[in-house]
Amino acid sequence: MKDEETNAVMRILSDISSASYFAAPELVPLLIFKMVRISVSQGLSRKSPYSFAAYGFILSGYMGEVDNGITFGNIALNLANKLKADEVKGLIRTTNNVFLNHWRTPLHDTIADMEEGYKWALESGDNEWSSYAAQNMAYQLFVMGYPLHSLAKKLEGLDLQIEKFRQDLTLKRLRIFRQSIANLVDDMDNPDVLQGKIFDESLIGFEDISVNNKVYFHNLYFQKLFLALVFNRAEAAINYSNTTGRFLESVRGSVLYPMYHFYHALAITNSINEAKKPATHNDLKIIRKSISLLKKFEKLSPQNYTYKRLFIEAEYAQITGKYSEAKILYDEALKTASANNFLHDLALCWERGAQFFMNTKDDIRARFYIQNAYKAYQRWGADAKLKQMLKRYTILENAAKSDLEDERIVIKENQNASFIDLATVIKASSVLSGEIVLSRLLKKLMQILIENVGAQKGFFIMEKNDAQYIEAEISSDTDEEKILQSIPVAHCGLLAESIINYVYHTREVVMLDDAAQNILFANDEYIKTHKPKSILCVPLLNMEKLQGIIYLSNDLTASAFTEQRLALLKMLTGQIAISIENALFYTELENKVQQRTNELLVEKKKSDDLLRNILPEEIANELKQTGRTKPRSYETVTVMFTDFKDFTLESENLSPEELVAIVDSCFRKFDEITSFYNIEKIKTIGDAYLCVSGLPNPQDHSADNVVRAALEIIEYIQKLRMEHMEIGTSYFDIRIGIHTGPIVAGVVGNKKFAYDIWGDTVNTAARMEQNSETNKINISESTYNLVKDRFICTSRGKKYAKNKGLIEMYFVEKEILQPAEILE
Repeated sequence: MKDEETNAVMRILSDISSASYFAAPELVPLLIFKMVRISVSQGLSRKSPYSFAAYGFILSGYMGEVDNGITFGNIALNLANKLKADEVKGLIRTTNNVFLNHWRTPLHDTIADMEEGYKWALESGDNEWSSYAAQNMAYQLFVMGYPLHSLAKKLEGLDLQIEKFRQDLTLKRLRIFRQSIANLVDDMDNPDVLQGKIFDESLIGFEDISVNNKVYFHNLYFQKLFLALVFNRAEAAINYSNTTGRFLESVRGSVLYPMYHFYHALAITNSINEAKKPATHNDLKIIRKSISLLKKFEKLSPQNYTYKRLFIEAEYAQITGKYSEAKILYDEALKTASANNFLHDLALCWERGAQFFMNTKDDIRARFYIQNAYKAYQRWGADAKLKQMLKRYTILENAAKSDLEDERIVIKENQNASFIDLATVIKASSVLSGEIVLSRLLKKLMQILIENVGAQKGFFIMEKNDAQYIEAEISSDTDEEKILQSIPVAHCGLLAESIINYVYHTREVVMLDDAAQNILFANDEYIKTHKPKSILCVPLLNMEKLQGIIYLSNDLTASAFTEQRLALLKMLTGQIAISIENALFYTELENKVQQRTNELLVEKKKSDDLLRNILPEEIANELKQTGRTKPRSYETVTVMFTDFKDFTLESENLSPEELVAIVDSCFRKFDEITSFYNIEKIKTIGDAYLCVSGLPNPQDHSADNVVRAALEIIEYIQKLRMEHMEIGTSYFDIRIGIHTGPIVAGVVGNKKFAYDIWGDTVNTAARMEQNSETNKINISESTYNLVKDRFICTSRGKKYAKNKGLIEMYFVEKEILQPAEILE
């Protein structure tokens, strides 16, 4: 974009839209639409990439078009790179990760890119956006359960860095999260009150609320809600949740928007359980709505939202008396939260599950859950919460210190390990390391286990699609191996499910001398039915990632698994885990090669179809064969221009969703009509629609068909007008102009091909549209001479057209029906 005035307009619009997000958010879509329209019609400026990222935010946050929004965010970043517009890279990366990517990307995977955005903003001297990046990075780290002590240090550094930028409101918002961390770490009398060395919530009260600081009050009460949930302040959580909801629109599109629905539901269920009162109809309705929303979010990002949905469903089952269902759902929620490393919510889920088992008098499970809640809070670093738990839950007072330590445990009497046969270890490791085909690796693994550990039966369990499956099974009685049959562990009746679940959630070894006598697992259906003696269950960990679970049993002998055998197995687990990972990688690689081959074929078809969609087929084929196309002259074509009357004025009465929905539905109908009459669509420019008859094949030219298409468009717009008038909603009228003459057509540029037409005919058609009237078709004399025998037209005489002088113009009234058509 070379025009300095237009560049200045883009800079001003960019600055205004940024400020409007806080002061007048309803203006943001209109400002961004204007920026995009200028970029499309007048070329790219250095602010254009920002407008595309912001347009992506509108698509995602306001219209629910998440994938399209992400696409525009990526386009924005690519444009910034091509334009070498380093000054907007920081704000684009921040916008993409705050408003777009988190809907599809695991939250943990957005942080590195956010840090890049922060660095770009700093380096380009953009104090405003570097402050935004720092504050938004703070809350995304917080809501994904980043360890608190490390997070406190990280945010302290960000605070020192941006304090000098004088972004007062943003700095206060950052300090809300810093003080929240302090409340979780340091013991305070009122942990849900954010008042300390870092931040004092009393300095800004409700009397200070303005359009500019609503997001501040959202952040404040969102954190107070979360702290009230963690510290079991049920009624306070309800109050904070309701207040947070008042300011929810201020965080639309960000991860805080869905998080509110999650914590709001938890506040309601907690209040019901604490008060021991039945849920009201309205309570249940709100919770069901939250579950419905979480299911919607889960489809976009299972890693971020599956455990949240399961957690709320478990709570809902509990308050509606479906206790058996609640037990299963708590386990499922814990499994997915653990797998995706959301430490804070994992701890909260363990604690809520413990409260459920306390209420149902299941002391064994209650003890198990509350101890794991303590460990999860410990891993997160919530030291103040640990002190509160020791005071609140008497069940923890009686727990042994070892039960509350965050480490793997062995449920067995202590024995001294005897000599480990290193030759066996070396031989087994050598056998396992030499195999990369998964089926053969599992077969060899099961043989080694049966031969060296003293088991009658052995199983190897792996996770697929968030469920546990038996992928290998062997029995010493038959020596028969069953490999890769993918038998679901749930309700299989082959082993003790509760032990598998325990090892999965805790990553701890379980070794039982006599399973039926162990109080923690005695109620397992398999153990009650089959009364196995010895059981050994070991997690396979590689770089803290669970690769699988080994489950061994001996139904005849108590204490069959000695410390020596356990030590042997532990020495092998590292090699087993690495071999499993290598085999999975090899399998995945093979699958990806085949998948990629198939994808290339599909993508080739898509690209061919896409090329034919944006170019006439003849031109598309020429482009594919030669890599370029030659411009062509056409002696006679008929060009039609349409434009909505008073579009800018009328659009101010519509929400962004309504505006785009109406324009989209109209243009889709126009596409349908023009395709029927074999008219080539050239492009849309904002609210204008351009099409032409007579190219790429001149023999297809028909001025009659263009007029027929125009009449159908008018009929559709009038019908739409009546529908909107009946329900009292806004609508658009239209003007249409048509002219016949010569043009030149071809593809411009060598990237992002655009097929276009040029010539005086195009300009005259545009003047016909500008001089038309509401819901009228205005045609030139050259078009009139071609269609006058088949259409009733009214002469308008000569009218002045900008840069064209006086032009003879006609209104088309209707088509002259032939006798056969009248009879029909």
